[in-house]
Amino acid sequence: MKRDKISVISLGCPKNLVDTEHLVHLLQKNDFELIPEPQGSNTVIINTCGFVREAVKEAIEHILAVAQLKQDGLRRLVVYGCMVQRYGKSLKGVLPEVDAWFGVGRVQELIHYLKAQELQEMPCVKRPVPLPYLGQRLICTPFPMAYLKVAEGCDNRCSFCLIPKLRGRTRSYPIQELVEETKRLWEEKGVQEINLVSQDLTQYGSDLGLSQGLVRLLEALLKLEGPPWIRLMYMSPWGITQELASLFQTEERLCPYVDMPIQHIHPRILSLMHRPGPEVIKRAIELLRCGNREIAIRTTLMVGFPTESEEEFEDLYQFVRETRFMHLGVFIYSAEKGTRAERIRPRVKASVAKERRDELLRFQRSLSLEMNRRLIGQEIMTLVEGPHPETELLLVGRASFMAPEIDGQIIINKGHANLGQIAKVRITEAYEYDLVGEIVE
Repeated sequence: MKRDKISVISLGCPKNLVDTEHLVHLLQKNDFELIPEPQGSNTVIINTCGFVREAVKEAIEHILAVAQLKQDGLRRLVVYGCMVQRYGKSLKGVLPEVDAWFGVGRVQELIHYLKAQELQEMPCVKRPVPLPYLGQRLICTPFPMAYLKVAEGCDNRCSFCLIPKLRGRTRSYPIQELVEETKRLWEEKGVQEINLVSQDLTQYGSDLGLSQGLVRLLEALLKLEGPPWIRLMYMSPWGITQELASLFQTEERLCPYVDMPIQHIHPRILSLMHRPGPEVIKRAIELLRCGNREIAIRTTLMVGFPTESEEEFEDLYQFVRETRFMHLGVFIYSAEKGTRAERIRPRVKASVAKERRDELLRFQRSLSLEMNRRLIGQEIMTLVEGPHPETELLLVGRASFMAPEIDGQIIINKGHANLGQIAKVRITEAYEYDLVGEIVE
């Protein structure tokens, strides 16, 4: 029997990408032929994000673009993931180009649909469930890094966020299974950097009855001989404990990097967001900065939250100036139907919110340049990721204080190193986000 040729498109965050990696593995296991591009495939599956309207817009654009391929022989267009979980049955009438819809975690039903080759009457959307832990997956990230999703869902109830509705409550994968997968990635794939991800890493193990679950997981992972770099992504300030902060000081394999979205600093705005107050944020930063090892903190801010005044924004701006985050992202509030924040009035004008975002980013660009210039002349251990995308005459890599895809890079213009090697690089030039350096032989 001729195998169905399937192409998979993954949209959204790294956590979504891990879902795609598990899906692709299952497709291979069920004897489907995977091809990298939609052109020439019989079936295209799009794993969507539905967190904010911009992500939904991007997903719809991809759906409509792929639907055009039906004129060239594409038989089935399948949409999967968060957008389906968010909008459910209403999608069928809005986008008739799609042949089947599957919500979060409905991968087994999706596989059954593909094998049965039957028409889908209604979108398959049910209560969010985690993907069954498969261990094996087809890594879609470029060597030498990989993501390790340690939990699904979120117990936080931020007033602007749909994640608990889309993904459900926190469900953590057992420590032993995560250790075994990390060992496979290190020993069989040669992965040099593992990036732990979930909606909030600090919630890890709370559903398993673990105290300090993230610390217990890290202790287990650090007993392995590799990989040499372990990075933590997406942590809430209220989950930063003394024990966790101490691990950053004592464990060299734990990258000196914390991704900790604070959203705002003004107590009234944080209260409206249904998040703990500024003292919790300041305490977390204090814990992370109390040791000799410098920890790079990346944070995310939200401006234009309903009723945010100029004075409240100024408080946020001054806090950013004083705190001096190494990496910072700023988003304009997006009113999402189904959230409590969507009902708060009055809303901040879009033009005002944009000005506030731009003002914060202008400051951060200047601070980033200042910080990077201080690195000139220093020798930094750098994970070599391969040739520069624009020329093979240059190499690119990252320091341990740079996360993949969202932070800057180190461009290497002199010397040789192998892909995946952690090489010593002397910094010779500095720009707002990127550094330039040469291999120290």
